[in-house]
Amino acid sequence: MDRAGAPTSLRRRRALQAGVPASLIAAFPVIARGAAGRLKSNPFTLGVASGEPDAHSVVIWTRLLLDEGDGWEPIVHPPVPVRWQVFEDPAASRLVAGGEVDAVAEDAHSVHVSVDGLKPGTRYWYRFEAGSHRSPLGATKTLPSQASLPGSVRFAVVSCQNFEDGFFSAYREIASSELDFVVHLGDYIYERGALGPNPVRRHGMSVPTTLGEYRARYARYRSDPMLRAAHAAAPWFVIWDDHEVEDDYAGDQSQDLHPVAFFRERRAAAYRAYYEHMPLRPTNRPQDAQLALYRSAMVGALAGMHFLDCRQYRHSQACNPPHSGGARWVTPCAAMADPARSMLGTEQERWLARRLAATGTRWQLVMQSTLLSPAPSVSGRVSNDTWDGYPAARDRLIKALAASPADGRAVFGGDIHAFVAASLRDRSAPGRGHWVGAEFNAGSLSSANPRHRTQEDRLLLNPDIRFADGGHRGYLSCKLSRDALEVTFRATSDPKRADATMQSLARFTATPGRDELIG
Repeated sequence: MDRAGAPTSLRRRRALQAGVPASLIAAFPVIARGAAGRLKSNPFTLGVASGEPDAHSVVIWTRLLLDEGDGWEPIVHPPVPVRWQVFEDPAASRLVAGGEVDAVAEDAHSVHVSVDGLKPGTRYWYRFEAGSHRSPLGATKTLPSQASLPGSVRFAVVSCQNFEDGFFSAYREIASSELDFVVHLGDYIYERGALGPNPVRRHGMSVPTTLGEYRARYARYRSDPMLRAAHAAAPWFVIWDDHEVEDDYAGDQSQDLHPVAFFRERRAAAYRAYYEHMPLRPTNRPQDAQLALYRSAMVGALAGMHFLDCRQYRHSQACNPPHSGGARWVTPCAAMADPARSMLGTEQERWLARRLAATGTRWQLVMQSTLLSPAPSVSGRVSNDTWDGYPAARDRLIKALAASPADGRAVFGGDIHAFVAASLRDRSAPGRGHWVGAEFNAGSLSSANPRHRTQEDRLLLNPDIRFADGGHRGYLSCKLSRDALEVTFRATSDPKRADATMQSLARFTATPGRDELIG
């Protein structure tokens, strides 16, 4: 019997019933069975990643997948020493930093190293070693110094990557683009299978609810070579949406209204696995059922970027039928208009307002997980899971953005599986309202959108939405300079083909001082 109280035979039977491939069994926590011994095979099959850059530091990450024992009950090793090195050249000949850290079973043998003392605005290369094995070489880059105004920065924005719905071919282009950074806006994994028919590939395991099962799901996603390549090519900033835990959850409420204690335990497992697989700082390590994720990053004097958490602190969706949870299309009721309701939580709202007011940069960029612009319908119904379901909280966010002294302002979102370009307005002002900034919504990287035509028609009922396309999948290619934010909607030619090419759907430019998008 193992420490979890489950007999070994039962553990094996559960894994077999879940259809877990032998290559991913090591993602499940089990009993340590003695000394670590030699690493018999390459432990770096999940690749490397970097993230959270600032002007003088960056986080580098890897996770070891260790020897699998008999194939059903993998060995969980004692701490494994992992050597790390950072270089100032791609030939890995000029070492600038290095050290050793233990990869421990408690963290699924993941490693998060904060590398300090680096030069601003500089590209570096890094790798890890364990035993006689060496990881792939990753590339990363620090942000410009806070006093400098860089000529421009280039970055990608992605969201919604269902492994079963399509291949991650957009990441091939992202990996080859020499970007300054990548922003992921959530739904990095899906906790369920595809809704549509004929998935291009299978998760190969049951719906995760435990820590071991979430670890296995992340390992499955990291088995994709194009995703690994994109992680190894540039530093990432990440936030989550709902599928990292459960579709349409809100705070500590499950969409299926499971008991709160059970759901909080599931959420804690999901948050722990998220931290273990993302290049987050060690200070982001989850505590109990919480993980502090919202934060800011300064791109020199050019931009302040603010990354929001739209799931952990939100009130539950309003106006649902009795004994129902999750997202629904509803007719707005009195509860929806309650000014006390929040998507971000009071503390995060106040933090964001302070950051927007105090950050003295040319641009302010808000990175969050769903469409901020109103999406009306002919029937008058709205989605109670998007900002339409939290109208008072949306008004507060837009007013906080309008109060910022920055000349340029933009909001980025994802979630709805559609590309959107829009102008944001403070609708409490007369007429069409006061222009506040631009909004760009990333279409899904691979997740399907079978009702996209109806969605597009509904979105375009809002006169401030200039462009809406839910029929394509891809990402946002962005270039930010002092005088312009250029965003190109890049789409895959065929999400069902791993070798698909990319094409541009549209390009829009936001300019400080101009109250309309160009494009």
